[in-house]
Amino acid sequence: FKPSATPSALTSVVQTTNTPLVHTVAYLFDVTASAAALWSWFKTRPITVEHSGTAATLRVVRVGFVVEYAEYRQEPADRVLVDLRGIQANGDAVEILKAVVTNSYMLGLSSSAYNDSDLLAAQGRLQTLSHRLDFAVVSRPKASELIAKIAEQSRLLYWWEEGKLSVAFRELIASMSSPRVIYREDDIVPDSVGRARSVLRDVVTHLIVLFGYSWEFLRFAKTYKASSSVPLGTRPDERELDLVKDATSAALIADWFVERYSKPRYRVSFTVYLPGLEIRRGDIIGLALSRFSYLKIEVCHEIAIDETTVRITGDVLDTI
Repeated sequence: FKPSATPSALTSVVQTTNTPLVHTVAYLFDVTASAAALWSWFKTRPITVEHSGTAATLRVVRVGFVVEYAEYRQEPADRVLVDLRGIQANGDAVEILKAVVTNSYMLGLSSSAYNDSDLLAAQGRLQTLSHRLDFAVVSRPKASELIAKIAEQSRLLYWWEEGKLSVAFRELIASMSSPRVIYREDDIVPDSVGRARSVLRDVVTHLIVLFGYSWEFLRFAKTYKASSSVPLGTRPDERELDLVKDATSAALIADWFVERYSKPRYRVSFTVYLPGLEIRRGDIIGLALSRFSYLKIEVCHEIAIDETTVRITGDVLDTI
């Protein structure tokens, strides 16, 4: 390195002994911009000293680096904000699902491994309702667990069908379409109807939703209540939406959850003949039998198929 015409620091010492006159000069100049913050950079760095001017005898007594550093300590912190770079889907839950399926760090499958028409229909509905997810994957999770969490916090029913990921948006009862088909006595295999009811401890009438982050609060909290017509008193529960950061998306999930869990839920299973092959998960169907009122059912459980019959299981939503 060649020092500038005006070094940043210059000292001159003249010895007054009987030895020949000697000038000892120390040049200090900053090379921070050219240096690397590695000890190996200094240990192996060659240094060249060039002299020009009068023909004086020049002896280089010592050349080296003066390294200054600041001591630091590591302190644990509960909350840290970071700027991450990665796959960005603008909060679109469906695009995130596609990335989980196709990204080499997740499932690493091709785009043929998801049902594009199903995902497109759900995507349009979520966009209409201004739903979004905002989160970062900072470790390598199980893809199946991440898909389940994304679906849960996006009000999506998901399943694998013929090797493809399929989804269906779960509407509130008032927004549901008419049943795709109504099954009557003659359509059902005799004595194949089974019913079950959820236990009372699963009922939730007041849901506290935790979502988002801020410097003031670790989580935003908001309470959603069932309608006053639910005659079960106050039954609170808490749910964390760690993928959701805004109140609109949190309300979208909470409204559906309170509607479905604010009273005991009934599940119905029955077996139909092969025309039942047209039924898919996510469908809304009707069941009209003489032993109970007409029922509106969401097919949200596995459909079992054998050689001559189809077993359908769904949650009872309402009477038709």
